[in-house]
Amino acid sequence: LAVVGTILSTVVTGLLGYVLFAWVGLPLPFLYCLLFGGLISPTDPIAVMGVLRQARLPKALEMKIVGESLFNDGVGVVLFLVVLNLVPKEMVHVTDVLVL
Repeated sequence: LAVVGTILSTVVTGLLGYVLFAWVGLPLPFLYCLLFGGLISPTDPIAVMGVLRQARLPKALEMKIVGESLFNDGVGVVLFLVVLNLVPKEMVHVTDVLVL
């Protein structure tokens, strides 16, 4: 579930970013938007732990959810690196970075 959720979140975030940036007049390549999606899609294990402690869930369920959250981070790193390697190196210019 962690792999599918992180990939789905990355793609949806990338698509929304692509559409929104184009809508405001700053069209970005889709791969850049996917990179952004890959950066923000994994859940934060520390934030998840804080919410779970307030919910007072059974310890076994809490550990499973925290474990999945940690697994999301690993999936996010791999996903980011895969998309980064898909970006043609000549596609990145200093002006692109300054626009962001």
